[in-house]
Amino acid sequence: MMWTPTHIELVVLRARHLVGKGKAGTNDAYVVMQLGKAKYQTSVQDKAIDPEWNEECDFELPTEASAIELTVLHKDVIGLDKFLGRCLIMLADLDEYGMPLTRWVELGGRHDNKDSKYRGELEVRLTCIVRNHTEASPEQGKLKKAAAVGSRFSTSPTVSGTS
Repeated sequence: MMWTPTHIELVVLRARHLVGKGKAGTNDAYVVMQLGKAKYQTSVQDKAIDPEWNEECDFELPTEASAIELTVLHKDVIGLDKFLGRCLIMLADLDEYGMPLTRWVELGGRHDNKDSKYRGELEVRLTCIVRNHTEASPEQGKLKKAAAVGSRFSTSPTVSGTS
């Protein structure tokens, strides 16, 4: 009997070739992942040229959303965090009964900007999974931290002002 996937497990592995926005051309980089109203954030990798996170989160498969949005930002000590790049992963590209998909995705400009300049790449792993409906599900619409691979994700909200 085939099970219908209920969730997508997303692992943000690492980034490469990011434009340096911090001192000495490095970044204090983090990734915000969003599908529908659910939103997660990785930890900040300080002074990284090619940051590695290896952090995961689970998204409940929505009926209306068609893509996972990944935004890479540089944490700024003073002022607003700086945009490094953005990409979309279309849900239609996933094999719902296949093996985990690991791939590099190219980062581009903001969605409201026609900027197609190369901004680096993000390596992610996506897996369609079946979750028991009795398992805890994070509240929708609140920003939550992703967790290191192998541990369950945190449902505690992160500091505001990182959207």
